[in-house]
Amino acid sequence: MITILGILSPPRRRPALDTRLSLSRQSSRARGFLQRMLSRQRTLPHEGMNAHGNIGLNLLFCPTEPLIDLIFVHSLGGGSTKTWCYSEDPAQFWPKEWLPREQGFRNVRIHSFGYDADWLSSKSGPTINIYDFARQLLESLRHSPHTSRTENDIVFVAHSMGGLVIKQAYVLARQDPSMADLARRMKAMVFMGTPHRGSDLAQTLNNILRSSSLSVRSYIANLTRQNELLALLNDSFRHYANDVTLFSFYESHPTDLYIRSEVIVPKESAILGYTHERYAMLDADHRRICKFESPSDHNYVFVRNTLRSVIDSIVERTTKEHKVDIWQELRQIESFLGMPSRPDDDLEDVEAARVEGSCEWLADNPIFQRWVDPGSEDRSMVYWLSARPATGKSVLSGYVINFLDDKSIDCSYYFFRHGDKDRSTMSGFLRSLLYQMALRSTRVRQQLMSMIEQTVRFNKDDSNFIWRNFVWPIIAKTSTPSTIHYWVLDALDECSGFDALFAAMSSITPQARIRILITSRKLPEISQRFGELQGMPGDAISVFHEEISLKHTEADIHLYLKANRHKLHVGSENQKDEFILRILEKSEGCFLWVRFVLDELASAWSIHQVMDILNKVPQQMDPLYTRALTAMSSKPSESRTLIRAILTWIVCAARPLTVAELSEALRLDEEYEVPELESAVVSLCAGLAHVDKNGRATIVHLTARTFLTDPALDSEFRIDENQGHLRLATCCLKFLCSDHMRLPRGRRGMKKQTTSQSQTRSPFAAYACLEFAEHLRRATSTNNTLSSVLHQFLGANILSWIEYVAAAENLPILKRTANSINTYLQRCIQSSPPPDEFVRLAETWVVDLHRIVAGFGSNLLTFPRAIYWLIPPFCPKSSAVAATAGSRFSRITVKGLKNECWNDRISCIDSHEASASAVACANTIFAVGYSRGSVILHHCSTCLPWKTLEHGGPVRHLLFNGQSTHLISAGQQDIKVWDVDSGSVCWDAEVPRDIMTVAFTEDEKTVMVADKTSTFTAWSMQSGKVERTLNWAEKMPFPDEGTFRRPPQVAALSPDASLLGIVYRGRPVCLYEVEEEELHGVVSRVSDHSLGSDLSPIALVFNKNRDSPTLAVAYEDGDVCLFDYEELTMLASFEASAHLLACSPDGLTLVTGNSNGMVQLLEFETLRLIYRVDAADHGVRGLSFSPDGQRFMDVRGSQCNVWEPAVLLGMAKRAGPSAEPAEREPVIKGTDGDEVEITSIQLHDSEDFFFVGRSDGSVSLFDTASGEERSVLYKHTHQISVTNIVWGSQKRILASSDTASRFKVFALTPDSQLGWDVKANLIDRRANSMVIQLLLDPSNNFLLVSTEEYNSVWDLRTGQMVRMHVWQPPPSFCWINHPKSPAHHTLITKETATNFEWESPDATVQWAAIQTTSDEDPFSPSSRRVKNVSTFAHGEQLVVELALRYEQSTTDMLVFSLPPTDSKSWILQPAQGFNEGLGKKIRHVIGGYGSRLVFLDSQRWVCSVDAGLIESRSYVRHFPVPSDWQNQQRKLLMAVTRKGEILFVRQNEVAIISRGLEFGEKLEVGAEGGGPM
Repeated sequence: MITILGILSPPRRRPALDTRLSLSRQSSRARGFLQRMLSRQRTLPHEGMNAHGNIGLNLLFCPTEPLIDLIFVHSLGGGSTKTWCYSEDPAQFWPKEWLPREQGFRNVRIHSFGYDADWLSSKSGPTINIYDFARQLLESLRHSPHTSRTENDIVFVAHSMGGLVIKQAYVLARQDPSMADLARRMKAMVFMGTPHRGSDLAQTLNNILRSSSLSVRSYIANLTRQNELLALLNDSFRHYANDVTLFSFYESHPTDLYIRSEVIVPKESAILGYTHERYAMLDADHRRICKFESPSDHNYVFVRNTLRSVIDSIVERTTKEHKVDIWQELRQIESFLGMPSRPDDDLEDVEAARVEGSCEWLADNPIFQRWVDPGSEDRSMVYWLSARPATGKSVLSGYVINFLDDKSIDCSYYFFRHGDKDRSTMSGFLRSLLYQMALRSTRVRQQLMSMIEQTVRFNKDDSNFIWRNFVWPIIAKTSTPSTIHYWVLDALDECSGFDALFAAMSSITPQARIRILITSRKLPEISQRFGELQGMPGDAISVFHEEISLKHTEADIHLYLKANRHKLHVGSENQKDEFILRILEKSEGCFLWVRFVLDELASAWSIHQVMDILNKVPQQMDPLYTRALTAMSSKPSESRTLIRAILTWIVCAARPLTVAELSEALRLDEEYEVPELESAVVSLCAGLAHVDKNGRATIVHLTARTFLTDPALDSEFRIDENQGHLRLATCCLKFLCSDHMRLPRGRRGMKKQTTSQSQTRSPFAAYACLEFAEHLRRATSTNNTLSSVLHQFLGANILSWIEYVAAAENLPILKRTANSINTYLQRCIQSSPPPDEFVRLAETWVVDLHRIVAGFGSNLLTFPRAIYWLIPPFCPKSSAVAATAGSRFSRITVKGLKNECWNDRISCIDSHEASASAVACANTIFAVGYSRGSVILHHCSTCLPWKTLEHGGPVRHLLFNGQSTHLISAGQQDIKVWDVDSGSVCWDAEVPRDIMTVAFTEDEKTVMVADKTSTFTAWSMQSGKVERTLNWAEKMPFPDEGTFRRPPQVAALSPDASLLGIVYRGRPVCLYEVEEEELHGVVSRVSDHSLGSDLSPIALVFNKNRDSPTLAVAYEDGDVCLFDYEELTMLASFEASAHLLACSPDGLTLVTGNSNGMVQLLEFETLRLIYRVDAADHGVRGLSFSPDGQRFMDVRGSQCNVWEPAVLLGMAKRAGPSAEPAEREPVIKGTDGDEVEITSIQLHDSEDFFFVGRSDGSVSLFDTASGEERSVLYKHTHQISVTNIVWGSQKRILASSDTASRFKVFALTPDSQLGWDVKANLIDRRANSMVIQLLLDPSNNFLLVSTEEYNSVWDLRTGQMVRMHVWQPPPSFCWINHPKSPAHHTLITKETATNFEWESPDATVQWAAIQTTSDEDPFSPSSRRVKNVSTFAHGEQLVVELALRYEQSTTDMLVFSLPPTDSKSWILQPAQGFNEGLGKKIRHVIGGYGSRLVFLDSQRWVCSVDAGLIESRSYVRHFPVPSDWQNQQRKLLMAVTRKGEILFVRQNEVAIISRGLEFGEKLEVGAEGGGPM
């Protein structure tokens, strides 16, 4: 994969990594590097380049975010390349080689258009003319993948006859309605010697052709002065010319025609003469007017500047039109990526530090030139510049960044900063890289916005995940063959996890073009990593290393000293020169040392003082730092205390503090008031700390930080980092407990208080709220003060802290804080156990913070104040959230739930039909496979179904690739590879016997399968072609079997696909090396390996962490054993009762399942039990972890369960500087395997009661006041779900139907104890097909039973069917009683609404239901269905909900005003604009509440809209519903009472939400605020 190209050696030779070059200046700076690079002569043309040029539209350059399409059209006898080249040297093809690198062209996509106008060798017919060429140009634009799928404006540049071609093309586009959009995009035309009024030479040329054997050309005749077509073209063009910018260049020199010289196109013909046309002369003849010798050619400069002026005006207009949308998208992306600071902050600092002329030696370096040059032979390249500390590496990085920017080359950059947690990690760099790419590229923004819309969740600190799933896929998807990504990474030695960068660089494939420049100290570990990168095979990336020479550093220091000679107050100019040379000699190339000395010299006011300083100042930094400590030690005691505080805050701060933040921190910490803190930092700290140009107090250099934190330092100013973090954590928590963060006093004053707080809140608030957890994680746990103040915070102001974090759109802080609290708590328990009350509160909040993000994250972002009184009522009674909110904020009450604690099972998806057999989870979706052959994809965020794939047979295995773009489904003997987005099969294959395992290689280019014929097969992921097969049967160590070979039972592949673990009945586990095709060894829990010596293994899984060579094996007796597969030894065993295994992505956790339905979580490395769910249920058939390791899924019976136990929430955060947490008792939970689900609900007319039907066939009565079940009224057949319930208030009748097509009708009677009881069974019948709907007439005399085959009406007075109508039902429909006419019931279908009389079988009136609010009828797609029909506003409004087939979420909604009952025909007119606005937000209609329509929106808020405002864009938002409530429901069942109570079915319970509609916030559609989680 990697080729290391030497620096001095030929390209194919590999030199030693530490080769050093003297970076000497090679030529005068007067001639810039870019000019030399572009104008140099090349001995060979570009590979595959046609010197004349290709026919058609040719892409020359494509930037990351093209805003303009610039198209060059050649002349008569020219070509798409030839016309624009001064010579045959491809380097002089200026539209391709020069323009893309010019400033102002970085967003310009450049093309050249070629057509057959070579009059000497043309194969085109003599009748072909300019019209034909113009038509060819238009069709090329319409069908090119680059110009047909964009709205970019177009600028033409044309030479000679090419100008007539573009004019004709524009006229044709304006006259053709089908090309109106294309014509609208044509904004400017630049003509270069175009004969608008013809040329005398054209007639001469055709005369020559007549006299020869060549045919006369019509397109040449078009150029004559009297040509009719030319006259018509000019006449047509003038009607449209005012809509385009015009610029015309004309020639000033005659052209040498061999027999004579003359001006080919005179000025009067080259200029159109329009008032808005601009024109100018070029110092060239007709041939040279469009080609130039070098980038410094004055004609080229003139043309380039003209083009830039034209383009700038268009880009400025385009940018203004879209900048608001772009800004909003970038704001969401910034929040999604968790960007703590903008990337240009550090760049500004190093720009200010650079002296004019310094660093320019790098531009003359041949390796740097090669790194910059897009045409160099290296597809990808890493250029490492190393140097000693404090030698100006960061300033050099800033120079490179600005150098690239000056050449219009897009560059992403990152400055690593040790001690700043936000800027010292690989994950921080990758997130910054994504943000910078999004700034420049629309396609990158679209990719990230798609992730935001899919509510992708990811660990912001997981750099490997971000690279594999975000950065690399986006680069692959958005790059073109000409795209080169330039990255500048400064101070790699200050990155806390640079191994991840080398892993990423080693994975770069030849398809990508990435140039990386890295600066760092030459640390041994970094040199080793570069050496390993150098030694890898392949040619995907070239690696170079140079060490910055002392010569160049001293040259830059000299420039720096000369620029700062004003700091030398004494001495003549010659003496100052001597001082400068003396400083330079002693500096040893250290810029920081020079800065210290200059600062000291600035206080010298005599020659003697200057000489004394220069003689006594030490030459190394550590002695210089010691000298600074001595100076600080001479300060008064009070000043020394302040110095210690300042240095502690600066060194230990999680990020650099602003002066205002530091001032407030010191006031809280030591009660210091320092009015001029910025000056005090510089003065008191003796240069060890300073304030940068952004107002941030920082340590002067990493070396100073290392010096101050050295344990061997004997000074009162030495900083103990553990004690420092304790100090900072305590101070932050004291602030959070103060009145600055006090809770609001109530709902009424909340808005006023929040506004005043935002105006007066301390500048320290942001730091304390967002960073205190980092100090808590790293603080010593031996101090009781910190645990005491943390206890106070958790019991007091934590809700206002949550509000602050949510308002900052930084919800990941809540999870990180939970993990930090957990880490600190475990250390406390180990060292000195804190009070039990504190432990319980802290443990509860650790869980609650994770659950708040998972259940209410998007709601908090939308409305942060919801944490006070909208969210706590929906949390378990035992939760810290509910306890903290208490009675102060409890305005909403929730009854009917027994939620004493958080439910670890956040979703139970039950197909009720087919057996679930396999499961796999990706970043945003998970897949469930079924025995009937279907694979259903679900959204991870909601657990709702997304799409269905049909495998064609029972599904045994499922596997996503790392980018979640493809899914493998495997049956018994076949596999299919699916494109997830399109739902199509990429390729499929079959194997001879049962498939045991399916896997990807690490680079995901190969799909691997092991089957029971002992065969390993590998296919190309892209093509599906077999790349390799092998059979391992003969290599197995079983000589006692002779020629007979037992078939293998189970197999698994290691993470790097190097080892295949194979299980045979009665044998040990065999480990087979795939590459070497030989046995690696066997592992067993017994020493005897003979047949039958031990029970057989039945499952195995390798640890997914490559650094942990462990293998878990489950045996028939349920034991799980852990083996080291390198040493072939057993490490641990556990009686787990396990028959199925899966490993978390980080390798920390093992999940097991068994045939009784029990699932367990074990620590992989120890097999210690940490979590178990006991269930008397179906056996577990499949297990899978989510990519973040915080969820796992199992499939059993017809169900897929999604689990998010609290113990998983902290598993990924155990690694760190702190000690391992103390062992905790495992969490043991149980589930009721016979738990039944509520499948239907119906309100009683009094609304004091409601009825529910369940999946076990029972129909029960519930009390609305308490939410408790009063009694079971009756039952259908056992375990047959009740599908419909209707209540008849007039005669107290309850009717229900089930999935077995049975329907029952009972008369009820009031009961003083139970509320209601069964009086009589009126009907108990079975229909001959599924009952779809039941409907009682208002008088309760008739019951309509609508099935798949017929509609029947039953007289409930006699119990007999009085009418039956056999029908072919429409794809979807709904029956309702007419709200204005009790004698009628109405059938709503996709096309019509038809009234029927209850007493008569005939239809009385038919209404046509049409959509008039948009061009597309929402009823028209065949996949849509009528989900539900209801009325509100006292029967005046009819609501029709539409949904995609097989999905429950409403996709469109129409609201109609009902016509009079005596109308014979009526067209239902939907409310104007409703579906395009508010209708798109509605996910489910709950019902009518007075004049209001109550609904659940797409963000899980219960909302309402007044009937009188139904056509407006305003609505009222009330309260959110927890996400897991919906995740656990296959079908949303909700209702609203006349009192405004909301009923929500949650599995086997009904939540009754009271007073929720009392809160209301009026909003406009599209102005809701908030953002994605």
